[in-house]
Amino acid sequence: MKPKWLIEDFEADNKFDLLAEEVKKQGMEVEIVKYIPLESGNYNKYGKNECVIVQSSLNLATQLQRQKGWIPGPWLNSGAYQCTEYYPFLGKYLMNKDYVMLPRAEVKRKWPQLLKIFGNEYEGLFLRPSSGHKTFTGHVFQTEHLEKDYEWVDEFTDPQSIIIISSVKEIEKEWRFVCADHQIITGSLYKQRIGGVVSSGKYREIPTAIWQFDDDDINIQEDYSAFEFAGQVAFEEYDCDPMYTIDICKTADGEFHLLEIGSYSCAGLYDCNIEILVKKATEIAIREWYEYYPKNNV
Repeated sequence: MKPKWLIEDFEADNKFDLLAEEVKKQGMEVEIVKYIPLESGNYNKYGKNECVIVQSSLNLATQLQRQKGWIPGPWLNSGAYQCTEYYPFLGKYLMNKDYVMLPRAEVKRKWPQLLKIFGNEYEGLFLRPSSGHKTFTGHVFQTEHLEKDYEWVDEFTDPQSIIIISSVKEIEKEWRFVCADHQIITGSLYKQRIGGVVSSGKYREIPTAIWQFDDDDINIQEDYSAFEFAGQVAFEEYDCDPMYTIDICKTADGEFHLLEIGSYSCAGLYDCNIEILVKKATEIAIREWYEYYPKNNV
């Protein structure tokens, strides 16, 4: 038995075309779909209760979880990616370990107090949603523009939605690693500061099998340090999904931190090793299928 794949063409960073090519190369069937927001769509090429691996946007993955009985389907244990769930377990690794959590409706009212807590009476504060569904993109909110910038936070969250508030940090580089069975299997640099500007699109695969430990190249040294740090996070064995992403950053003080964890099935792949990802996802999917349907394992 071989799994089937459903891959959404949803953004260039996801490398959906390369992923589909590799799936076919490894002898599996794949369906490429376009998802139209606010429309239900029909994805009936594969029947219910089949062994299907999904790589898609959060919206489509959520819909497929609701409509299909696929094993594994998308690896998207949404509750496990809420900050309120994983911060208590991984807090010592966090970039924003000096956080405060508040309901969205309380943030503006308590803004002066929050500035005092973080010793920042003039600049802004970093805000992000607790939800792993990215109801808004986390970034720095400046005091002078708070009323205007907070309008879209109000629009896309409920008053009781939990917001994470933290002091502002300067990030130099960001990496994405993929964890499978509590081990880092591949990774990629995906953002770095160049000439004072943080720039995306500077992707580079971070190999996890062969390392040049004596190499003096600063990039290799930093990649290895980020890889090691991601491995420490993975070793904590936080129970989310069989495959998930770990985003690591290096701040201006030279320290490495955990930015966030996220669903592998809904992640951009950047320059992660596609061959390794397909092989491991297939292995885990087959294992889950036979665990769920043991009578088929004959």
